[in-house]
Amino acid sequence: MAGEPTPSGINDALLGGTTSMAPDREAARRIAARFPSVPEMARAGHSFGLRTGRWAAGKGIRRFIRAGFVTTLPGRNMHDAVGTIAPDAQIVYVTRGDQAAMAVEMAGGAHRVAVARARVARPDEVLASGPVAEMLAGRKPVCLVVGTLMHFAPPPDAGPYLADLAAALPSGSVLAASLISAADDRAAAELSGLFGMDFHAHTARDAAGWLPGMRVFTLTPEIRSPGTALGVAARIP
Repeated sequence: MAGEPTPSGINDALLGGTTSMAPDREAARRIAARFPSVPEMARAGHSFGLRTGRWAAGKGIRRFIRAGFVTTLPGRNMHDAVGTIAPDAQIVYVTRGDQAAMAVEMAGGAHRVAVARARVARPDEVLASGPVAEMLAGRKPVCLVVGTLMHFAPPPDAGPYLADLAAALPSGSVLAASLISAADDRAAAELSGLFGMDFHAHTARDAAGWLPGMRVFTLTPEIRSPGTALGVAARIP
């Protein structure tokens, strides 16, 4: 609804982007005023996705799917991260917003970039969207990075969400995601009010059990209110 903040707009404002609207910036201001470490966590989660992409490109992967928020900050999207290593990389941005189209414009035709319109919270929609389905049909390894969104997934749904994505990926693929790990339910409840969406407290131990062989990375200091940023990644056997 016009005039109300959105998670994507808030995230853009937290990252320092330029596509957020006034309500998004005000919500981000309130979040940062209450929890000054949250912008750092948002940046850490975003950077983790880019580092994962670069790592995968260094391992020979040439197909990348970025699901979730995209920023218009120069040099801070997946095509920027992998382009210097793999100029022939194919990138699909999955989002329902307008930010991905802007990212494609920023790519300037230097990389093979496409946009898939789908609800990122629905694995079936992500996997069935045209550009993603076409990429997966080749059965060559891909790197799929979910943005800093897993804290919005209820505990019973987080593992199955990633499992549904992993089941569709070819052998040798990489699946990664990031989240703000709230210190406790009280912090999660306060973040829910600030973000305008249900925010759930997932611990590093929870995240480690989401997929077999999943590695968990602590991205920001652990003793920090309201929690810490975590990155998770798994290689698909």
